[in-house]
Amino acid sequence: MKKMFALLLGALVAMATTLACASDGSGPRVRRLIVPYTAGGGSDLLTRMLGQKLSTMLGEPVVVENKPGAGGYLAAETVAKSPADGYTLLIGGNALVVGPLLYASHKLDALKDFTPIGSLVRVTLVLVTSPAFPASNARELVQLARGKKPETYSYASTSPGIMMTTEQVKALAGIDLLRVPYRGVPEGFIDVTTGRVSVMFDSIAIELPNIKAGRAKALAVNSETRHPLLPDVPTLAESGIKGYEEDNYIGVLGPAAMDPRVVEKVNAALLKVLADPEFKSFAQRQGFLPTPTSSKEFADMITATGGRYRHIVNQLGIKPE
Repeated sequence: MKKMFALLLGALVAMATTLACASDGSGPRVRRLIVPYTAGGGSDLLTRMLGQKLSTMLGEPVVVENKPGAGGYLAAETVAKSPADGYTLLIGGNALVVGPLLYASHKLDALKDFTPIGSLVRVTLVLVTSPAFPASNARELVQLARGKKPETYSYASTSPGIMMTTEQVKALAGIDLLRVPYRGVPEGFIDVTTGRVSVMFDSIAIELPNIKAGRAKALAVNSETRHPLLPDVPTLAESGIKGYEEDNYIGVLGPAAMDPRVVEKVNAALLKVLADPEFKSFAQRQGFLPTPTSSKEFADMITATGGRYRHIVNQLGIKPE
């Protein structure tokens, strides 16, 4: 925790100094990483470590700017409207695909309005419940819920991405869980751990302390293999829920129509950062799995996610609000 605080404080001081130099013309041009989350969370800290490493790799100042709000749309809009020179970049991923499917106000297209540069990490989710819940794993949850009315068991929907993950699992498992929407994780967690709602998917980084302290019980992880931070928790496949494809990820995107040479330069720097032992260790401690890709491979990930999400939305009959 002290190291995370030091990282955040150091990054904020460095950003203030860098911006001061840039504003008076005495320093090199600043490359901005726009983050659609508040400061201090796992994704924010990961981006700050990325910024430090990129600054070294590229030999130029890199700062992190937090623009939370509107389901990530404010940050995305900032980048989409910026010059396509690679100096304003978005930290984003599957949320860019979810937004237009659920919200009429989200007009940006993840592929048409942005240039995918490269994937950073996959975000492993863990399915948690109250310590008193009668199921000890996802297999037992399926046995309890199969054939029951939707209102019998429920799940906390704390974000569009979490909703999509849970709905995909429901379809594969052949069960129905009532969706209970929440503004954020804290509210959902309270209702899950007090038994008012049955289960909830959340990132390992957030839930690991709760699981270790006995405040929550882990039923399954959504990764292809067991996660090193929760080695005793089975995967969905081990729980009999076959066919789930991981689609919770974070990557780097720029505005549309970026010069391929600039994309290649930034992608090459990302690959070096992802191979850096310190960065890899930091990411893994936060529950992230580094996933280096080319620009095309990252674009293919986004395309595949869009296909799965559109299928789920059509199945559920969801119309953008």
